Amino acid sequence: GGPDPRPTPGPTPGPSPKPPQPEPVQCDSATSCPPETTCCCVTDFLGMCLEWGCCPVMDAVCCDDHEHCCTPELPVCDTESGRCGTGEANGATQPWLTKIPATRHWPRWVPWSHAGSGSGKKDRRGQW
Repeated sequence: GGPDPRPTPGPTPGPSPKPPQPEPVQCDSATSCPPETTCCCVTDFLGMCLEWGCCPVMDAVCCDDHEHCCTPELPVCDTESGRCGTGEANGATQPWLTKIPATRHWPRWVPWSHAGSGSGKKDRRGQW
């Protein structure tokens, strides 16, 4: 009857910690895109982006048509064919990707010029 060769059972390990949730991508202070996407401006005015879209891949290239985007592997937007390519004549191509809408964190800014224009809303003085 020598010592028991089996090691004494230690505390059972708890469930392994969940991997951290990927963070949303911040486009600007009011807008974000889902994790692992790329913010692309959809509507810009005087160099300020008024509306964002989200390209469904990371490090995407935003196309000039403001609606589509390309992967970093095929970064050249061909607006004629609606494809992404390498920029070489016979290089690889793939269909370009359509952006999804970004998430806004507060109500869309409404210019004063639209308020009180007989739309049944109160004007700035609170009059009907």
